[in-house]
Amino acid sequence: MILFPSEFQKQFNSSINNPHIKGIAYNQILNWLPQSAGLIFSIGEFRLGAGMSQVYNSELDFGPIEVTTVEQPDGTGEFFSANQKTIVTTSSLITAYPVQEVFTDDDQLSIGTQLNLHFIHYKESFLRAIIVSNFKDVSWSAGLNYKFSSSIPLTQISIFFEKGVHFQNSIAISGTQLQIDIAPDSSRIYTISPSNISLEGYIPDKLSLGLLYQPTEKLLVAGNISNTFWNSYQEDIHDQIEFSSNIIYKWDNFITTSAGIYLTDRNYFLVYSSY
Repeated sequence: MILFPSEFQKQFNSSINNPHIKGIAYNQILNWLPQSAGLIFSIGEFRLGAGMSQVYNSELDFGPIEVTTVEQPDGTGEFFSANQKTIVTTSSLITAYPVQEVFTDDDQLSIGTQLNLHFIHYKESFLRAIIVSNFKDVSWSAGLNYKFSSSIPLTQISIFFEKGVHFQNSIAISGTQLQIDIAPDSSRIYTISPSNISLEGYIPDKLSLGLLYQPTEKLLVAGNISNTFWNSYQEDIHDQIEFSSNIIYKWDNFITTSAGIYLTDRNYFLVYSSY
């Protein structure tokens, strides 16, 4: 049996005043789009979800900036502005399925997967040059969660793997000429030649292990350890190991206290050169 839908979520951006730092304006863009939206369908015990999110969006506005030259260090009277836009969005397809009574009569194994399609749009305007690049890549993640029993004391363990993203694409640069009047009877022309360059970036793989233990109705202890595989992309950087733990105690329906710890190890190889 299919239920339409079992859950729908939508989150909009908060309206903020655009800050200015030393003449540079920082603006949020695409505020008419929701920050995130998702839809989940139930097909028996199987769950199928689809969603989108704005991971990042910004606009930097530099200007107006007065043109100066060696001959006219105080300004030529001509002005230009520079603008930089970055938009990152992700669309996701999510599946989850619980398996009951795997090893005992009261346990449960949940399996989940997520397929992500990432879009990055970058545009920069400088003088009369326009720099544009569009990236598109796919990543995936998968996880297992095992619940030993559905009653107190409750114990769960989980493992989660996130496949990294590798972005690589050419950047198209196009432009004409900027003409600056140096003297009434002459001019100097600065030419920006159209060209193509390549830009590459990556987000490394990540593996996480989690543990949750609830001995009573009021006490819960959780811990997580993860490894980010930086070294597989860059030899002079060690993998990053992160550990976090949290204790939550519920005194009553109104008061809950918690305490946590977070540790991380991010080291670099030291490379010495001799001449």
